[in-house]
Amino acid sequence: MALTGLNVLQGTSTHYYSFQNQDYSVAVGGVATNFEGSQGYYASTVNVRTGLFVAEDNFSPSEMIKQNPSWYTPNQPPPALNNWADVTFLQWYTAAKVSGGSNNAILKRARSLKYFVRYHIINAESQGIIDHALQNVGATLQPWPNGHTFPMTTDEGKAILGSPNGRGVAFFLYQHKTVLGIKTVDSVTIFSTTGKDSDSHDETWYQAIFTLRDA
Repeated sequence: MALTGLNVLQGTSTHYYSFQNQDYSVAVGGVATNFEGSQGYYASTVNVRTGLFVAEDNFSPSEMIKQNPSWYTPNQPPPALNNWADVTFLQWYTAAKVSGGSNNAILKRARSLKYFVRYHIINAESQGIIDHALQNVGATLQPWPNGHTFPMTTDEGKAILGSPNGRGVAFFLYQHKTVLGIKTVDSVTIFSTTGKDSDSHDETWYQAIFTLRDA
């Protein structure tokens, strides 16, 4: 992973890969109906000690069905566990439970989340919002550690949080505040890394680190 220069990755990081490949049942017209697995997946890297969650590669069941309709039963609905925020939360909470201990100890670890990374942002709308935000302040997309930080008090920071990739982070925090505690996004740091395209040529990858704080 291209974020290995970040101090928050020091220590033990765990990779989680949630793959929806099992058959599932959904009520259709009031009748329980079985469907083949969607092949949707969510890949993440977690470091509870440093409070880091990296959302690396995600393809929800609903998006998989939408983009590849010929693979599925006509009008196949996604499984009940389909939302990105719910699956990534389960990955984070699973990591918090690994060390065991009392419920209070697990909850304390679950509430340690400080950094949420959207890795390799490919959404064109999000990229456009990031480019516009950087242009507004006379900056350009730069490789780590020379990224640009936008506080959430700025219009640019709010715009990035409102982008498709930022909204997911905000929803994640809101949807699971009972476990995570009341958290808000303090700032977002935008930077680039060099990755490979489908032909193994170098290309620029957009990255975003959302820094969180207790509200």
